[in-house]
Amino acid sequence: MRFTESAMNLAHEPKASAPNRVAGRPRDPRVHAAILHATFGLLQEVGYGNLTIEGIAARAGVGKATIYRRWRHKGLLVFEALLNGRHLPEGVDIGSFEDDLRHLVDQGRLRFATPQTSSALLGVLADFGGDGRLRQLVQDLLLNPLADDMGALLERAGERGELRGDFSSDVLVDAMAGALLFRSIRTGDPIDEEFASTLADLILRGSLKHD
Repeated sequence: MRFTESAMNLAHEPKASAPNRVAGRPRDPRVHAAILHATFGLLQEVGYGNLTIEGIAARAGVGKATIYRRWRHKGLLVFEALLNGRHLPEGVDIGSFEDDLRHLVDQGRLRFATPQTSSALLGVLADFGGDGRLRQLVQDLLLNPLADDMGALLERAGERGELRGDFSSDVLVDAMAGALLFRSIRTGDPIDEEFASTLADLILRGSLKHD
């Protein structure tokens, strides 16, 4: 599945909540999804540097004020458009911790697979630096869903007796998310299947029980 297809699915199944909301009447989820979809589409066409709120509003068919009520900065909107998607569905069990983990790593790879994504993430991080709102977005849209998925995998693997008893689930989450994000913004090299497989191998070596 291509990243663009994932983004289009995102537009049809938006999150119920978003950061930086203010009191008032309930948000229309269709408007929220249309803005995310427009943002991602324009990002692919013009890049982060040339992306404007005016252009996003015109593509989504909304006013600029509608966007600013939801996202106070372009970077926050771009980050959500890039990473707000579906993760490994609850209850998926391929059969072993190794198979489940490789699938999860590959799903994460698809979120960072394009050069446009790498460029946009660099722009977002440069714009916001230590902004606490960006940290919260990373937590809500990347780390928490990944931790939920990893927790389900670990629970099943523990029941099957596959894992070492002295590893940290937090380290596994940090290793996976950190490697994908850093690879994306450090060199711009493709996050391909070979990279995902190597990353999975490293995680497995540190977590599986060895006879």
